[in-house]
Amino acid sequence: MENSFEATVRPLAIGITLRMNGDAMGETADGSLREPLPTIMLEAENTLLRWAFDHSSDGMLLTDPKGVIRMVNDAFIRMFGFSREEAVGQRTGFLRSPYSTQEFYEEMWRSLRD
Repeated sequence: MENSFEATVRPLAIGITLRMNGDAMGETADGSLREPLPTIMLEAENTLLRWAFDHSSDGMLLTDPKGVIRMVNDAFIRMFGFSREEAVGQRTGFLRSPYSTQEFYEEMWRSLRD
């Protein structure tokens, strides 16, 4: 089954269902239209992105601009062996490998900033 995004617009009402492999994700908004459609679409996109982050088989983390970890997914926890509480709030440097050079990390951060 393929992934899909469905939006149904009715007079003064909108219904949104996100489906991943046929399973409904997130909430369906149905009722009076209190927010403009772009806001509702942005919320649906954020729900989809959060679902992809949470369910990815790749270890993922999100940081603020200073490199402080704000979120990790379950695959990250399995991969690195840290709990969510141990990782969130740390700077990414705590993951530094003794086998990688300083030049490797400088190039990595340069490519992330650009």
